[in-house]
Amino acid sequence: MFRSKAVVPIRPKRSDDKSWFQPVNIRPGQIAIRFDLGLAVQDDLILKGQIDAAAAVLERQLSKFRKAKGISEKAGRNRKRAQVLLQLRILDALAIEATHAHHANLVWGPDTSEKKFVDAMKSALDMAQEGYLSLAAIGNKVPTVK
Repeated sequence: MFRSKAVVPIRPKRSDDKSWFQPVNIRPGQIAIRFDLGLAVQDDLILKGQIDAAAAVLERQLSKFRKAKGISEKAGRNRKRAQVLLQLRILDALAIEATHAHHANLVWGPDTSEKKFVDAMKSALDMAQEGYLSLAAIGNKVPTVK
């Protein structure tokens, strides 16, 4: 499982310590890559180049690590499928003035419990209210900033 804490920025010690070196312990399965942000101050393409170079290094090291562990490359793990179409059906059902039991029957068919609809309704409303649908609608276009 990926955790955001797996990526840790290591910054120089403060100058009041009069030392700009920070010891780093690298454990098996870890790698440290240094980015020189001073070079990228004037040109964002330099940072992109550093990130691309780091990605290539990481992929090579991951391949070596897998080989040493005898693990074959993974294409991905089983993930829960996106529920966008189901959420759209739930939103459509909510547009009809009826009970939640009736909404559940519209979405999943007869004899579906009202609780199933109520439980699924929150994620559908979150998707609609948090702008996820508008993000999907704009595709590759970058939204304008107000």
